[in-house]
Amino acid sequence: MEASVDGARTGPQGENLDAKPPETGRGPGLAARHQTLYSARSQGRAGPVPNTFPADFEATMAVPKRKTSPSKRGMRRSHDALKGNTYVEDKESGELRRPHHVDPKTGMYRGKQILKAKDEE
Repeated sequence: MEASVDGARTGPQGENLDAKPPETGRGPGLAARHQTLYSARSQGRAGPVPNTFPADFEATMAVPKRKTSPSKRGMRRSHDALKGNTYVEDKESGELRRPHHVDPKTGMYRGKQILKAKDEE
């Protein structure tokens, strides 16, 4: 990199390194916007973060690259099946009841009377 007579910097092939890029009509680029934002933050005068997307920008949804195979679908659904209720035999009455639940006929839970017992009909 050398300086020419008029003070402009030139590259190894003689191109002008200080020349501005051609105008595209879209305003400052993303890098220029970020540079001004970060320089403002470093000086303690940061404002709201500017919108870096053009007005006509439309977000797109994520789309899977491949169809989910029946095997993968089945593996994902393997935990979704409903399981049957579990029953244990009551120690005192010998009838089946749900574990950790009050016995509906006697009203007992863990050896204590919790509810009034249903009348035998």
